[in-house]
Amino acid sequence: MIISAATLLARVPGHLRLAAHLCAGVILLIFALLTWRQAGLYRDAETLYRDVLARNPACWLAENNLGNIAAKDPTRLAEAATRYEAVIALRPGFASAHYNLANTLAKIPGRAADAIIAYEAALRLQPDFAEAANHLGNLLVQQPGRLADAIARFETAVRLDPGFAAAYVNLANALSSDPARRADAIAHYKTALRLTPDFPDAHYNLANLWTKA
Repeated sequence: MIISAATLLARVPGHLRLAAHLCAGVILLIFALLTWRQAGLYRDAETLYRDVLARNPACWLAENNLGNIAAKDPTRLAEAATRYEAVIALRPGFASAHYNLANTLAKIPGRAADAIIAYEAALRLQPDFAEAANHLGNLLVQQPGRLADAIARFETAVRLDPGFAAAYVNLANALSSDPARRADAIAHYKTALRLTPDFPDAHYNLANLWTKA
């Protein structure tokens, strides 16, 4: 999803906000021009953001939104990753850019290690980033010998966001592989179902776990 200027600007540190406002102002000005002309000056949002970058290469907001557009296309993941890396170079403290980069790298074969690094960077910058903790857990659980680390990340996610049903399911899935932790897994599946009663994975996995008890 393309992030709005208002949302991104709210996350920018005060000493960087002037540059961010200038960047956003360029985009808003072009949008105003587009409306006024009522013509095909820009075919779509991507064309607009590319033009903004051509005029202002330091406009991280346009770079970020181009990354979001590219990330929706499985054939453009490498381009999306490059866009997010450019955002990070311009705004190293922007946790969402590290998170978006990690999500993209996780989908590219052979880039799991880099994705883990990017998720960890997002969490260092924003320790209460529950979604980043959950996604990092999902990636770690696929790595040999990293199950305990994955469980710790899922536990972090549900601690940060007690209403995060998917994180409870992921935590339960990870715990269910250990016979000594199956009671904990069942409890987490039940929590997920209290939060989201129609969660199909929670129903299915809980039923499977009961058959093994």
